[in-house]
Amino acid sequence: MQPVHEREELKRYYQDEKLASAYVDERFLTPRGAVIHRTQVDVINDLVAGLADPRALEIAPGPARVTREIRGLVGGVAADASPQMLAIAARAVDTKTWNLVEADAYELDLGQKFPLVYSFRFIRHLEQEPRRRIYDVVANHLEPGGWFVFDAPNEVVEAPIRKAKPEAFPVYDKLWKRDELIGELEGAGFEVVRLVGVMRWHGVQRVVSKAFEHTLRSVGTSLVGALEKVPGREPLEWTVVCRR
Repeated sequence: MQPVHEREELKRYYQDEKLASAYVDERFLTPRGAVIHRTQVDVINDLVAGLADPRALEIAPGPARVTREIRGLVGGVAADASPQMLAIAARAVDTKTWNLVEADAYELDLGQKFPLVYSFRFIRHLEQEPRRRIYDVVANHLEPGGWFVFDAPNEVVEAPIRKAKPEAFPVYDKLWKRDELIGELEGAGFEVVRLVGVMRWHGVQRVVSKAFEHTLRSVGTSLVGALEKVPGREPLEWTVVCRR
């Protein structure tokens, strides 16, 4: 079975109410998921702390998994095509700070620019031409010198995992090699400032995460996180930090 990857297929997939309700629990409450989540949140919060004008745009926030933990903003827009996801997000964020907008990311035109634009678990699902369109959307909403952040799976680590068990990955993901990722972003007019790797000891971390999936999760999360401090391995994925 071919993974979900077409524009309308992706939209319908993430408008599924059952999927929307279970999204955070299924992906980010395990020890491994919690460490990936914390890495992404910390990167965004560190950037917000350095902004003179602390505003942000999030594209495809889903149920506000990241957005609900961002601190220090005076205003933000979160745009998603899924009303089911936005309904969950509305219960999770401060709507005095965040304006939740139902919109197709490919056609997004808010008529304003932001010092920070970010998107997680979205751009990775797009093939080349849709990615280029989203890069244009980001550029149109980003102030000169502004930050753009998203997540990117590492082909070196991910490809063997997916080849061994393709049925575990129902949605298409673009897998990048490091140089390919940097080249793609430079071609779209972005400068890659940092690639923040996560899950550097994926095999061991996966075993630990599975062992603590249903009990003593905080212990498992601490163990998985401790392994992140040991250098030397290719990461499972990167949080990509760019400027334009």
